[in-house]
Amino acid sequence: KNMAQISNGISNPVVAGIVYWLIRILICGGCLVGAGIFLAFIGIKIVGLYKKYCWDMITIMVILISMATAIYFGNWIKTALPINLLFLLLFVQLVYVGIRWYVKGWREARGYY
Repeated sequence: KNMAQISNGISNPVVAGIVYWLIRILICGGCLVGAGIFLAFIGIKIVGLYKKYCWDMITIMVILISMATAIYFGNWIKTALPINLLFLLLFVQLVYVGIRWYVKGWREARGYY
């Protein structure tokens, strides 16, 4: 907003308004592009770790069982835990990936893998 105040020095109000909005759009667009690139980079790293540590049949079974449990027991879960079921599924998957990452690292450090 402070950068867009440069347009206050322009005497023509129409040109000043155009300059104000152009500067504001450029700054906001740059921030959005930067955030998008950052999220894409983080996403690529997460997918790489996921493929390295959890790309097998056990992971597919955990996902399917978690989804089936959330679908079948959804109403009971909502009465016991007042949270979003999608958040619960993502949390279960995050805990599962963390456990797999730890176990695989433990096995690699001791020469079992």
